[in-house]
Amino acid sequence: MKKFFAEFKEFALKGNALSMAVGIVIGAAFTAIVSSLVGDIISPILGIFGGDDLSNILIWNINGAEIKFGAFLTAIIHFIFIAFVLFLMIKFIAKMLVTGKNTSNNITTKDDTDTPTDKAAVEEKE
Repeated sequence: MKKFFAEFKEFALKGNALSMAVGIVIGAAFTAIVSSLVGDIISPILGIFGGDDLSNILIWNINGAEIKFGAFLTAIIHFIFIAFVLFLMIKFIAKMLVTGKNTSNNITTKDDTDTPTDKAAVEEKE
């Protein structure tokens, strides 16, 4: 049991776990922004065509049960916005990681000296 807690402590104090916690907090804040965007701007604009806010239209009453199709569409719009922004963020981070790897791969040392030089410059001289 001590080993389990030691492993958990090691995991929790790693940078990855702390970064994940920060990401969750930022994600929650971003969700509030997207909710406001959809609820306060997009839904009312779409509601112009239906005469009401999107979440308040398309409500069906069947045997006393309310089916709120407009609210469901609002949730779908929330999801699409969040997924799109996360896609862009991940694509940007992946590009930065690839760029960083390419930069470190371009540094080499010349045979007669130990000073780093650009690979392209070394190949031009040869």
